[in-house]
Amino acid sequence: MTRLVAMLLFASALAPGSATRAQAVPESAGGQPTRGLALQAALSMGVGSLSFVRPTPAGTQQLPDTPFAASGIELRAQAWREAPLALEVLAAYQTSIGLELQLEPLFALPERVDVRTQRIELGAAPILRLGQGPHAPSLAAPLGLVFRAFLPEQPQPALPEHVLGGPALRVELRLPLGEWVELRAGPEAQWIMLIDSSLRRENACCHGVALGGQASAETSIGSPLRVGLAYRESHAFVPAVDWRFKDVERFLTLRIAGEL
Repeated sequence: MTRLVAMLLFASALAPGSATRAQAVPESAGGQPTRGLALQAALSMGVGSLSFVRPTPAGTQQLPDTPFAASGIELRAQAWREAPLALEVLAAYQTSIGLELQLEPLFALPERVDVRTQRIELGAAPILRLGQGPHAPSLAAPLGLVFRAFLPEQPQPALPEHVLGGPALRVELRLPLGEWVELRAGPEAQWIMLIDSSLRRENACCHGVALGGQASAETSIGSPLRVGLAYRESHAFVPAVDWRFKDVERFLTLRIAGEL
């Protein structure tokens, strides 16, 4: 009788249903359970620069490369991240801190003006794994809307604001170097469809383009935190009848991210 009970228990352990139940929780290469959905938040601090050339009723206005302190926040959600094709949703915001410009009117004393430059990105990206294993490279294609704005804190007739926006596509290679380091880089192109009224009053065209790219390097400092360095650059162009508006933004930031 004892032998019969032992044989029944052994047979039940080998039954297909038991194997299916035992494999119900997926595991990563390190033996830890993985989640189908990952949420990540990141904060960044660093420096940036802004320059532009634009016409005004008083003549061409040019801002040379002007540095400023910068900060940002980023939220990412990634689904099916262990699958050959994953999906990522991104919301990012970057802004200048304490940026001041000096105006020198023709018939008035010079004055310092507080201004702000901002960037907002909302998008989603399919991520294609280019190999097998947890550290295989992947190719991502973030597609979404990007907005950039230059805004004086107080209205200034001699320093008009401008806002540009439209759909943007970035092709990004993601290259893990083992468990601790990941490199990302890729070019970006944007079709500028939103051009604010201050530029349209100066006969700006209805469309423009922006070309640029970004790159980053991140390393793990202990689960679930990562720290990295990111660089972004973008050149925006808006044509008109006899001139061309140009806006160049650059950001170099230290980024700290963690899974929620």
